[in-house]
Amino acid sequence: MVRSASQDVPPAGTRAAGRCADREASLHNTDSPRSGRPMASESESDRPSSLRGTSMFERRMMVVGVVFAVVLGGMAARLFSLTVVMGSQQRALADSRLDRSTLLPTVRGSIKDRKGRVLAESVPSYDVAIFYPAINGSWVDTRAIAAAKKATGRAAWNRLGPAEREERIQAQRQELAAELESVLNDVATACHMTRDELSAQMGDVRMHVEKKASAVWEARLEIDRAKYGEDAEGQFDAQPIAEQSEAHVVKSGIETASAFVLRKLADAHPGTIEVQDSTRRVYPWASARIDLDRSSMPRPLRGSTLKLDVQGIADHVIGGVRDEVWRQDLERRPFRVVGSAGDVALDLGGYRPGHDMVGSYGIERTYEDLLRGLRGRTVQRLDTNETSRTEPVLGSDLQLTLDVALQARVQALFMPEVGLARAQQWHYGWDNDGTPKQMPLSYLAPLNGAAVVLDVDTGEILSMVSWPTVAAGEDFDDAVRAARHPSVNRAIEGFYPPGSIIKPIVYVSAVRSGAFGADEEVECNGHFFGESDPFGRCWIYTKQNKYLTHSKVISGPLGVEAAISRSCNIYFYTIAQRMGLRTLTDWYRNFGLGQKLDIGIARWEPRLDDAGNIVGDRLSGEHPGVLPSVQAIAKIESTGDRIVPVIAGIGQGPIAWTPMQAANAYATLARGGVIRDAELLVTPIPGRAARRTGDLKLNPHSCERAFEGLRQAVEEQHGTGNHVSYEDRRPEAIINAPGVVVWAKTGTAQASPLKVDDDGNGTIDRTITGLNHAWFVGLVGDAQEHRPRYSVAVLLEHGGSGGKSAGPIANQVIHALIAEGYLQGDPQSRPARKPLQPIGADDIEPTGGAG
Repeated sequence: MVRSASQDVPPAGTRAAGRCADREASLHNTDSPRSGRPMASESESDRPSSLRGTSMFERRMMVVGVVFAVVLGGMAARLFSLTVVMGSQQRALADSRLDRSTLLPTVRGSIKDRKGRVLAESVPSYDVAIFYPAINGSWVDTRAIAAAKKATGRAAWNRLGPAEREERIQAQRQELAAELESVLNDVATACHMTRDELSAQMGDVRMHVEKKASAVWEARLEIDRAKYGEDAEGQFDAQPIAEQSEAHVVKSGIETASAFVLRKLADAHPGTIEVQDSTRRVYPWASARIDLDRSSMPRPLRGSTLKLDVQGIADHVIGGVRDEVWRQDLERRPFRVVGSAGDVALDLGGYRPGHDMVGSYGIERTYEDLLRGLRGRTVQRLDTNETSRTEPVLGSDLQLTLDVALQARVQALFMPEVGLARAQQWHYGWDNDGTPKQMPLSYLAPLNGAAVVLDVDTGEILSMVSWPTVAAGEDFDDAVRAARHPSVNRAIEGFYPPGSIIKPIVYVSAVRSGAFGADEEVECNGHFFGESDPFGRCWIYTKQNKYLTHSKVISGPLGVEAAISRSCNIYFYTIAQRMGLRTLTDWYRNFGLGQKLDIGIARWEPRLDDAGNIVGDRLSGEHPGVLPSVQAIAKIESTGDRIVPVIAGIGQGPIAWTPMQAANAYATLARGGVIRDAELLVTPIPGRAARRTGDLKLNPHSCERAFEGLRQAVEEQHGTGNHVSYEDRRPEAIINAPGVVVWAKTGTAQASPLKVDDDGNGTIDRTITGLNHAWFVGLVGDAQEHRPRYSVAVLLEHGGSGGKSAGPIANQVIHALIAEGYLQGDPQSRPARKPLQPIGADDIEPTGGAG
């Protein structure tokens, strides 16, 4: 009998049911028939209660449920953190992404002279800025992805694999990289930069921004670590900081034509560059043309009127700006400040990486924060289109006590073309047989110097010239620049031994202290310590002069008038010994030595280590001069030093002052001891420290006698400031300004050996000794008033004789005071002069950067 297949094979459902039954049986038996062990049954009561009636499927679902619950719990915890714990921070971040912020430029304050003439001001200009994504290259990547998607189409893009997508992105990336490079080349051309220079600027910006981003991210990560522990690091999301999306200035003060070209370029290539409205700094009185009347010059320099273009007028004082932001600027006053909680605050007067207008020296640097002002800001809300606006705060204007026209006239006197600030044979003279005396410097060697003019009544500084100027130094080669230091403001930063110009101060101080009588006389025997002792001698007591003494010349002891006018050292050695070094030093300090006068230009500057890191600060811009400290005086006394306490009375030894301090001390003397220190600022400065005041209450009789000695020094034949002689031996008056009276003292102060690098290779080739600095310091007023109106100090480095070299410059300073109307002089002999005007007043050449 043959059976059909259907009879041999059970139906599908029956087979499935059988398999299920077999699996159930295996689950309910602890022993498998394949094990060879007997099978035993398990009662229902012996199974764990948790598994009773539970299938494998149900247990798996339980595991899935637990995992799901854990995941939901973590998400809930994170949601709580984001919305509650960090809610305010996250809302601020979200709000910031809905805000479009634009900075509004401010205008840097102007600087004016005492008559309101503008010395520095900001005028409209343009800056070019590059967006950060174009700086770090992310502009190319972002645009390449978007362009590839657009070219492919959304549906087709979704079907592409990773390799195909990257291939299409790379093709777009190459095109966009070429486009960006073309844009940057055009920017460099329009800004008159090389491509390498532009790349360097961009590199600096990138370095600063990445450093700032790292600092912000680290601060925010630290906050997360404190809240969530080490797990926070894996979950931290480093959100871009604002600087990573902003445009950064790479060139300031571009011309209008360039700005027009670059704005068209910005429209054609969105997101690469932008042109910003800004300002540039100009200095209308940086140069002026002067007609110098040489009829009153020393005889060898006389001639027709000399036309001079004076450059860099008052540049040491006014200073300048730079358009590059330095690391120190960003550290001192950053535009964005990250708080301890990771929050960011804006200082609209702060600095951003790239280009900005920053004061670099002088008044521009000292009052940077005051002149700078605050930017404005507009914030547009993208979801509501609402706009808020913070108006810019203009920088404050500053007015100085300087008269820029007088400054220009005085500065012109030091120019090489004039000849007054050059080594001349008549500075050193001729022997009796007509042989020129040896000059330590080469004939016509240019000399550095300074001149200061103060108003005696007010202490206001009318002129403070330092030569060479910063502008003059730009034409020097490296060797000359290193030797002459044009950046030093010698009027307030250069310090020199006073020499004999200190003698009137010593006398009135000794009388006031009670150490010396106002009418005392001193015998000048030529030597103070002994006839054979080479120290402590009077300048006249030399073999060449046949050991002459002042007492022999006048046939008797000297009063103070003769001692000052003849500059007798023995007289002032005697006073110094009577006073003692401690008392003498204290009185020097009373007259403003050994301390900054705080004229208004000193500033606190960061002190850097060798690596350029800020390690502290220091007061810069005005030198205090030199006086022996209490410890130094104690050492001098303990060692029995007999020289220093004596020579301090003639302005030698551990004593030095600046030309400003010299003029200030003479002005104090002219006021009878009333302290009214030199002042550069008319504008009150908020928070400025109180300045010295008081009255030294000098003995009026001693002041009268000192003034008579100063008058004789200029007007009497024997005075050291009276005349200069030339090769023909004919004397010629040093001071020849008509209608004025001058009370002055000359000084010849020993100078340190001068080291000379002739070939500029950095190696000293020779050392010049026997040099002296030349001083002429005094007071001047109109003859009809016969009272001191102005204090004048002139210093000529290595000039030799004070009367012969510094004196003629002081004479021309007095002529300049007459020309500018500060002194009447003799109206009958005063030549008519047109008012001084700056060069190119209507066509100012821009200088500096933009803010």
